[in-house]
Amino acid sequence: MSCFADAPDVTVIAHNTTTANNWIDIVCSAHGVPDTYNNIKWEHNWLGQKSVLNTYTGNLTLRLIGLTYAHSGIYMCYVENGVETSQNVHAGVGSSYLTVKGRYTSFTLVFKKESY
Repeated sequence: MSCFADAPDVTVIAHNTTTANNWIDIVCSAHGVPDTYNNIKWEHNWLGQKSVLNTYTGNLTLRLIGLTYAHSGIYMCYVENGVETSQNVHAGVGSSYLTVKGRYTSFTLVFKKESY
């Protein structure tokens, strides 16, 4: 039995997609000792924004269904394995940017001239 313990290194894997796909899986790949992970949490943010748009819990794989452009953004995965992360503030956290491209929609802007 090993006495070695290590907080998880986390990598998030997200592949850009389009709205033509109905779903996508974003994977949180964690590697630590012990390799039993709990308190798994996902956060979805827009680039440059501090507010969290959505929070998900429970699994290392996050499945998004009914894709729209609104699913684009930064996905952060938080994972714990019982080992303190105070020495490395980045341990237990990973992130990736997801782009969901939509179908092109044409539109016409109409400007109304105001009467004075």
